[in-house]
Amino acid sequence: MIAGAVGLWVAIYAACGAVAIARHRARAARPLPSPRPRGTSDVVLLRPCAGAEPGLADRLTEAGGASRVVIAVGEADDEATPAATSAVARLRARGVDAHLVVTHAVGPNHKVDQLDRALRQAPGARDAEVVVVADSDVDLAGVALDRFVAELDATGIGAVWAPPIEAGAIVGSGDALSHAVLGASLHAFPLLSGIDASGMVGKLFALRREVLEQVGGFEDLRSHLGEDMELARRIRERGLRVATSPLLARSRAEGRSRAVVRARYVRWLQVVRAQRTALLASYPLLLAAAPLLLVGLLAGVIGRDPGLVSAASLGLLVRLAIAIAARRAAGLPAAPARAARQALVADLTLLGALVVAVRSRQVSWRRGTLTLGPGGTLLATEPTS
Repeated sequence: MIAGAVGLWVAIYAACGAVAIARHRARAARPLPSPRPRGTSDVVLLRPCAGAEPGLADRLTEAGGASRVVIAVGEADDEATPAATSAVARLRARGVDAHLVVTHAVGPNHKVDQLDRALRQAPGARDAEVVVVADSDVDLAGVALDRFVAELDATGIGAVWAPPIEAGAIVGSGDALSHAVLGASLHAFPLLSGIDASGMVGKLFALRREVLEQVGGFEDLRSHLGEDMELARRIRERGLRVATSPLLARSRAEGRSRAVVRARYVRWLQVVRAQRTALLASYPLLLAAAPLLLVGLLAGVIGRDPGLVSAASLGLLVRLAIAIAARRAAGLPAAPARAARQALVADLTLLGALVVAVRSRQVSWRRGTLTLGPGGTLLATEPTS
């Protein structure tokens, strides 16, 4: 009875993994569309920044071919300001219409408040036909944003996003955790996007300004923690699709602590809890299945149940195959032994975050503690000492 149930679970797990891998490979093989001619002011690239990051100035200087760039910092004394100032000067020297905007953003979602204020304050930014957002850790070197934006020319597309991958060095103790989750699990966004067509990650995305205005603009998203998921939901509500690009967003984040990375995944899962509660069960069953499969294997060995042992063992092989596929999607070698270690690290990290997310609606983020309400809205802010 138990062996049969585990066997059915493993079959479903294997099918989901196979679909995710097949769809990723098909999408990766599809070339980006050819860009149509656009005016120099038709596209604006927004880059919100907060805090010092290794290599920030060099990343901000890469504009992906955009001719108009707005770099936003919250305050003039933000640790990101020197790098942003340097990047603006270098961009202007290349003929790019670049601006640094001190937004004085207050949030509660600081990033979204920055985007809203930067779009309103930067000269000519609100006149752009297309808005592209790239987080400060995203490396645009070698990226052709005109081809990325060309996805929006297809009928019925409201927004396009690039699945992020971890491309930074493993420096801090938390970097290994993040590399494992986003590079060796079904949570790796190149794979996850193949089985979750409703998702969108706001590391690198583009949408038409008129679509942004139709859904209330960035201003209407300032009280949402998962603003990218809420934005995608609103776009779909208007009968438009949110497309996943073959382009991958390379995150160069590094030097993170375990506490910072764990808090990040807790926030992600709190957003899932608030906005898409039914998906929480997919974490122990699909996205972080290794611990439960190991429990099944141990129970089969102790109980001398060959059927259970076989089913759990097959499930662990599927988990290893997913880890290898996720590594390859990120441009890494298969390395089965390393993939197996990363798989276990990833799943334990996600399950630990799940426990915290289910138990608490208090969100530790930046300089305050936020309370997460229905639909992912932020109800209150308490300053930390």
